[in-house]
Amino acid sequence: MAKKTITGEDGKEYVMKEKKPIYKRPWFIVIVVLFALGVIGNALGGNDSKDVAVEPASNAAEEKAAPAKYEISDVNVESDEFASYVTGVIKNNTDSDRSYVQVTFPCYDKDGNKLGDALDNVQDLGAGKTWKFKAMYLGENVEGMTFDLENAKVEGF
Repeated sequence: MAKKTITGEDGKEYVMKEKKPIYKRPWFIVIVVLFALGVIGNALGGNDSKDVAVEPASNAAEEKAAPAKYEISDVNVESDEFASYVTGVIKNNTDSDRSYVQVTFPCYDKDGNKLGDALDNVQDLGAGKTWKFKAMYLGENVEGMTFDLENAKVEGF
């Protein structure tokens, strides 16, 4: 580190160390590298946690297929003066507890332009347990706005 001599108002000379910018500090570099590795690992890792079923299948051929990891049911759309919501129930069909589960519903205006996503999350959803979610979209209430219920994404770990 470079040292700098400064003369104070009292006439004395003081030696000060110049601080490194944050991006040159070792701990910052380590955090950036770990973050980059996490992003790369997530991009290259499997996305098998996104299996979703909207309402249980009703025909015999679909019932024979393996159940989705998460099942969404009782879906409703509501709004108030502050936000719009998608509510419902998600069931964890896996054999293991999940420490975090998130659901997102894409939101579109009447012309099909994506406005954003309605989102909700929960911690500690046990195997075979259900969660009553309330995914919130905080954007402007746009006339004719729709939620894409069939392309909902449920992710968990």
